[in-house]
Amino acid sequence: MGKKVRFAVLAALSLPAVASLQAGPAVHSFKRLVLSEQFFSEGACFADVDGDGAQDVVSGPYWYAGPDFRKRYAYAPAALLDIRNYSDFFFSFAHDFNGDGHADILAIGMPGRMAHWYENPGGKEGYWRQRAAIDDVGNESPEFIDLTGDGRPELVCCRGGAFGYAEPDPEKPGAAWRFTAITPARGYGGFTHGLGVGDVDGDGRLDLLETNGWWRQGVKKGELFEFHPVRFARSGGAQMYAYDFDGDGDNDVLSVQNAHGYGLTWFEQVVDADGKRKFLGNSIITSRPADSSYGLSISQMHAVALVDIDGDGVRDIVTGKRFWAHAGGDTGSQQLPVLYWFRTIRSPAGLSFEPWLIDERSGVGTQVVVGDISGNGLPDIVVGSKMGTYLMLHEARQVTAGQYERARPKRRKEMAHTPGTHLFASHVRATGPRTPLSELDSFTLPEGFEVQLFASEPQINKPLNIAFDTRGRLWVSNTLEYPYPVGIEKKGRDSIRILEDTDSDGRSDKVTIFADGLNIPMGLYPYGDGVICFSIPNIWYLRDTDGDGRADRRQKLYGPLGYERDTHGLCNSFTRGLDGWLYACHGFNNITELAGSDGHRIRLRSGNVFRMRLDGSRVERFSNGQVNPFGLAFDRFGDFFSADCHTKPVSLLLKDGYHESFGAPHDGVGFVPGIMDHNHGSTAICGIVLGSSTTFGESYADSAFGGNVTTCRINRNTLVRNGSSLRAREEPDLLVSGDP
Repeated sequence: MGKKVRFAVLAALSLPAVASLQAGPAVHSFKRLVLSEQFFSEGACFADVDGDGAQDVVSGPYWYAGPDFRKRYAYAPAALLDIRNYSDFFFSFAHDFNGDGHADILAIGMPGRMAHWYENPGGKEGYWRQRAAIDDVGNESPEFIDLTGDGRPELVCCRGGAFGYAEPDPEKPGAAWRFTAITPARGYGGFTHGLGVGDVDGDGRLDLLETNGWWRQGVKKGELFEFHPVRFARSGGAQMYAYDFDGDGDNDVLSVQNAHGYGLTWFEQVVDADGKRKFLGNSIITSRPADSSYGLSISQMHAVALVDIDGDGVRDIVTGKRFWAHAGGDTGSQQLPVLYWFRTIRSPAGLSFEPWLIDERSGVGTQVVVGDISGNGLPDIVVGSKMGTYLMLHEARQVTAGQYERARPKRRKEMAHTPGTHLFASHVRATGPRTPLSELDSFTLPEGFEVQLFASEPQINKPLNIAFDTRGRLWVSNTLEYPYPVGIEKKGRDSIRILEDTDSDGRSDKVTIFADGLNIPMGLYPYGDGVICFSIPNIWYLRDTDGDGRADRRQKLYGPLGYERDTHGLCNSFTRGLDGWLYACHGFNNITELAGSDGHRIRLRSGNVFRMRLDGSRVERFSNGQVNPFGLAFDRFGDFFSADCHTKPVSLLLKDGYHESFGAPHDGVGFVPGIMDHNHGSTAICGIVLGSSTTFGESYADSAFGGNVTTCRINRNTLVRNGSSLRAREEPDLLVSGDP
């Protein structure tokens, strides 16, 4: 394979779209190809790794063989990562470093650490030989580009407090790279943000862009660049560019304002009356959706590319949101990981940037690479992030002028993307209600998943617990009273209903009120000819003895249970164990003394898990403590898990074990070890489902899913086993709702 293919990544920024598209308007769209939903990298690139003429994708320790990318090969040891942590592959660049005709891979890890390049063995199996490149790569947006003009790319970064470039010795490719400083040592370090390379002054030599200004390259190689102060970013951005956006003949500057906040700005280069060069800032998007004609605001734009997407001869901007950069601690961290391209439009009215949505569930990492990967002449996009590895395949469709206008992004006053915004900040939401179908349209899901609307008002009211029976019918406990119960001497307005899909169209078309007159019925378990349920203050067995679909006999099994202090948890999540017992959660703050017909008595204080015989004969406390558990599940190994509001959404339960609860002591042995060190912003955590009980496939088999009412999403963790120990590894959410 020749070097023309080797440098495909480097040439990508100037790649035009195919000339045939100039004949008329075309709508440009992208087909998302999911290469992996696992976190291995925050940067990716492409090259013809195996020399077959097709471009391959490199992300983390893997390369994915084109043109179909179905097979992946590990060139370095791989480990699945928690999205709260960081990868050893922040950036990947492909280049033939040893001149053997094969594309090698330069991998840059955490800022401030050593970079390595991996030597392509030319078709041999196994891990590639790792070679040291440079001992310290500073800056969070290093560039691999020919800065000096000698025809060979260098790694532009920070080291020893200065900006500079590192280059290999072409005669000794295995030797350590030489670093040449181009600025004085001014305290630039590993986590310095913002770096770009471009010809700012139009002298034909590439200059250095950084947060605080630009450094002019002189004529003599090896001498320090000349500094020109300009505040291009408030808090440090990402990749920066010098480009003539407005077409007036001089290069302007593009910079993100805060790679962990908001703001994207282009700076118009002008010359004042005194002949001094100045840069005037113009916001493209800010932290306020209202500042955008399209209602758009994107946080954490930690990767930016500049390329002509639509083939009009003018470069466009590709950027998006970096997902979970600091474990959810950054502003806007809960917003959708969107990916956009901004069409650069020059017109008599001035310069504008039109945002075209590419994807809502990939975002960017610290690197986004654009170039023709598919071979159709159109620039594709490859992303490696904590969401996984994605290839966006570019398609263009010729349309009429009218069709093009209808396809263009619409100007709007409301926010383009609501999930994770300030609308979700308060527990009492000020936004109006949506129709069920409108809410359904707001859901964001992984590739291949679909949500169907099964039932809605007026078939149900406020559902509390659901359960399927052996006939496939859905039992739902409905409430009007919650959270204020009626007195136990009064008849409540709540009910248990049975929902059926009789024509197999995926929608409930038959509703039977099995029992009414109930009082906040949280827990339920279809059993025998009826249902075992909780309705303040007792656990009941409601039976249909005559087969008419309605309960005609009510048998008290256990009670009364405490409810006077708080109704938010109560008795919930009835779950049948492998041992035949029925397990349940005892909720927040209440105190209960309970006994079965055998006289064995237990005392439950606030959060607990207990179990009972289905005939009312015996009740036992299973575990001690927790705050407000709401959700139980057994896995295929018999391990028992709960979802605990306000503490840990996934907790391992052990018989007679003690869990932390409001400072209460343990039994001297210690508390049951936690299996997660994050909490998904835990407040109203509701329910837990294990992937082993779903048909979601192998990738989700070890997952634990939990409903999060406050953030309006379904969280996901992977249960990782190490001997007898368990750990819940945080993963991207399964579902995100845009309805506050």
